[in-house]
Amino acid sequence: MKKALSALLVAILALGLMVAAPIMAQAATITVGTEDDLIKAIAGYYTSPTPPATPVWVPPTAVDGDTIQLSADITYTKALEISGKSITLDLDGFKLEATAGLYVQNGALLLADPDDGEFNVSGRFSVSQNAAVYVANGKAEVTNASTSAAGSAVYAGTGGEVKVYGDVEHTGASGIGVFVAGGAAVIDGNVSSAASYGVDVNRGTVAIEGNVAYSGASGDGVRVANGGAVTIGGNVEHTGAAGTGVRAIGGTVTIDGALTVDNGAYVRLYFSYIEKTQAQYEAVSSNPGYLEYKYQSAAFVWVKHTAHTFGTVWEKDAADHWHACTACGEKSDAEAHDFDEAWESDAASHWHPCTVCGEKGSLAPHAFGDWVLDLEAGTRTKACACGYETAPEKIPSGGTGVYRYDTTRYIRIWGKTTGYQFTFLNFLKLVFLFGWIWMAF
Repeated sequence: MKKALSALLVAILALGLMVAAPIMAQAATITVGTEDDLIKAIAGYYTSPTPPATPVWVPPTAVDGDTIQLSADITYTKALEISGKSITLDLDGFKLEATAGLYVQNGALLLADPDDGEFNVSGRFSVSQNAAVYVANGKAEVTNASTSAAGSAVYAGTGGEVKVYGDVEHTGASGIGVFVAGGAAVIDGNVSSAASYGVDVNRGTVAIEGNVAYSGASGDGVRVANGGAVTIGGNVEHTGAAGTGVRAIGGTVTIDGALTVDNGAYVRLYFSYIEKTQAQYEAVSSNPGYLEYKYQSAAFVWVKHTAHTFGTVWEKDAADHWHACTACGEKSDAEAHDFDEAWESDAASHWHPCTVCGEKGSLAPHAFGDWVLDLEAGTRTKACACGYETAPEKIPSGGTGVYRYDTTRYIRIWGKTTGYQFTFLNFLKLVFLFGWIWMAF
């Protein structure tokens, strides 16, 4: 009976799964070849019935997890919004131009293959979301981003992640090329801006593989605050009439190329209270290979140093030695130590010296053996296995003890040092000596 009931339950469960399977939503691929197709897929639309019929809202056909595939080049003139869902964009070798901005919140718009076509975003999404690419609590991937409107070409707010496979450009008079406030942006190409800032990070991170070029009237090429971090693989060039090459209020800026400023300040630190020229770097850099400009432990600007002047004194650690650049600490001639087999020593320790830089290898305190007696001089010393001997000192009078003289042990009795070796014959002599002393008393 139990077996029959179990079999029935299994059959009912299997039937339920078969019925439910078609109901479960499956990710779909939606092909679009015109702007209207894309509107229907990604935004939805109202029908246009013949009056007096009422327009009916038709929701977008692309839902969370779907892929939209292009079948032709498309220029999308409406604001492109992705909210509450994740969509994959398969360009399939075509070009999508979104000219009224992109807005992603609580969702994602990702490229199936960033090398197979182009997705370029320009314009501005809205006055409140004033950026060509605006992302908060979501992810977006584009090929290029540009704007001339007030605002940013790229904005990554809290929880926002933006990936630009090409370039970012701001050609307007007001705004920012890349603005991050609590998010992250990765730019594979270059950033150029004629607006207020080239790159501005207020919390969050920006990584730029190429160059940053700023040509605005009086702004900053790069600005960082509130613990933000900017890394730039290329150069930072400031050609504006005034302003600052890099302004670090709080956080770090790392430039792997050169920082050049035609006009204005080279570096400003901590709310602009501290201005640094190119030559006013720190004497010792905490980031070897880079010239360091800093304010306490709150703001750092590191610029790659290439015109090295290497010192002649060896710098070293436990494993290696090298010559260091006197400006940035960059290492040259670095190699592992070559320790001599012979010991060197002082009064406290012994070591094997590096034959190149003198670093002390296998450094250890001496381990002294027994006292060594010089009976003729009446002195004693101790020796370590490394060969170091203590300075001779007078053998103290009185007391007993065991000493070593060459390879022979001696016994000190009542202040007198015996010369008897520990051989069987001398053992008998000692027995006789102690017997005589016992009889005498």
